[in-house]
Amino acid sequence: MTVVATTPATIPVIDIASLLRTATEGEKATTSESSSVVTAISAAVHSHGIFAVSGHGIPDQVMSAALQASRNSLERGGLAEQECWRELEASASTRLPGEYPNFSSVGLENIGLLRNGNDRSGKDPVPAEFVSKFTVWPPNWDADESIAARQRNIWPATEGGGQLKQALEDYHVQVQRVSDALHGALSQTLGKPSTFIQDMLSNCSQGTLRANCYQREDGLAGESSAAPALAAHRDLGTTTLVLSDAPGLQFQPRDSDDWIDAVAPPGALIVNLGEFFEVWTSGAWQATVHRVTPAVQPHRTSLAFFSNQAIPMPLDGSAPQNCSVAPLEQVPDAACHEVTQQGKSVATGGAACVKSVQWPAYFFERIADLRKGAEELAEACKADNPAAAPRQGGA
Repeated sequence: MTVVATTPATIPVIDIASLLRTATEGEKATTSESSSVVTAISAAVHSHGIFAVSGHGIPDQVMSAALQASRNSLERGGLAEQECWRELEASASTRLPGEYPNFSSVGLENIGLLRNGNDRSGKDPVPAEFVSKFTVWPPNWDADESIAARQRNIWPATEGGGQLKQALEDYHVQVQRVSDALHGALSQTLGKPSTFIQDMLSNCSQGTLRANCYQREDGLAGESSAAPALAAHRDLGTTTLVLSDAPGLQFQPRDSDDWIDAVAPPGALIVNLGEFFEVWTSGAWQATVHRVTPAVQPHRTSLAFFSNQAIPMPLDGSAPQNCSVAPLEQVPDAACHEVTQQGKSVATGGAACVKSVQWPAYFFERIADLRKGAEELAEACKADNPAAAPRQGGA
């Protein structure tokens, strides 16, 4: 059975177990089973742009350990504060300006400021987002001499840091496997071999994992309880796989201003598509607008895996080599509509809109554009109301 929802769901829930079967496990999926999963995924990316996957094979103990360790570390008054992780990382880091740290304390990044900088005509202050984060690059980078030292993970040399390292490295390995399987199925929805997407993005085949701890329910003074815990936005890359321990994620269907709760069975991963895939497929695949509402319970924790966003930088400091992703000769069900690309609203869909996309240049160009808009909005907010101007950091 391909589509299974053991609890009421507002998004498609797809059992992908057959995608993950291997000969070493003693069985392989039948052609009909695999085709059924591919068909279900194809329908989901065209209708919603967001769906959930069960049967992904990540052990319950790996998921629960990663969530628990992240919560213990990142919650208000947790291990990151007790063990002064920000100071520890600052003393050891060789990252360049603008490069994202592993540990980000509350208030360092404001997605609302980044995302609204090009769209807001007024000077209303953007609500602060009280989310602490820990970003993990591929664990195998830490022993890879071809990876610049500044890009390797900096784990706090503390008891808490060791616990988080083990839990998040274990989860990273597992969720990368699921991401690869999903990209294989997405390739097949286009009538291509299962390795098609992996091959075209071979220079950035791995993803980054970000643990998030939302703290809005602690009632920080002056903040509206109605403001989103994380502002509405679309991810920039290919796919994002999300695991969380509490409700709060909402999405906005195409051509609608409504916000819908993204409800899925416990243990399922929620998958949403990013701008890169939407531009590349001329709008056939939707990049889902989503946000996080104020946490239903204190310290809501989530694990977001951003596929293909582990971008290795050359050791000599030059720009990374791009993959030129050729346009598809025929995109099933492409429909012309508006999509924001590099800060501008452009039409996608149809033969005239299909073009090559450069990766990771597309990602860096979008980040630069978002940061520029954020800086301009921050200055406008500061000029209008200096006390309310929010902080912001890298995306």
